[in-house]
Amino acid sequence: LDRLPVRNATRILCVSVVQYYRSLDELRTLIAKAKSIAAPGCRMLVADLLVDYSLYKDVLGVLLGGLQSGTFLAKLREVVSGNHSLYARIRAKNPVLTMTRRDLERVCADEGTSLRFIPCNLTGNCFRAHALIDLFPTTGATEQ
Repeated sequence: LDRLPVRNATRILCVSVVQYYRSLDELRTLIAKAKSIAAPGCRMLVADLLVDYSLYKDVLGVLLGGLQSGTFLAKLREVVSGNHSLYARIRAKNPVLTMTRRDLERVCADEGTSLRFIPCNLTGNCFRAHALIDLFPTTGATEQ
């Protein structure tokens, strides 16, 4: 985000990124940097969040996503063999960032933003959370 023009972005998409952060402080930094490049009225979609996380529910979400997309066998192989992959070894040393809904709400409030969770599946895992963050909320704004 540091390379983008200041106050130019009207929409920011952040998909499958935040779970690789090490702490909520890094999420705070992301929101602050997003605000620095955002034009007034800009919203940021943050998708594929590990909110109220459960490993079993996450694996089930991957498999259900495979059923819906016709890739169930590939997803099953991925889940079963996942412990032997390079990705799994890296993840074991660098755990994913999980949070509660209240954690995310608190981070957004601390940064002067507002958020709402989007109750639909935007990625291949129906149990991942997605949030639309209004970077410059105004009182009395109408919902779009």
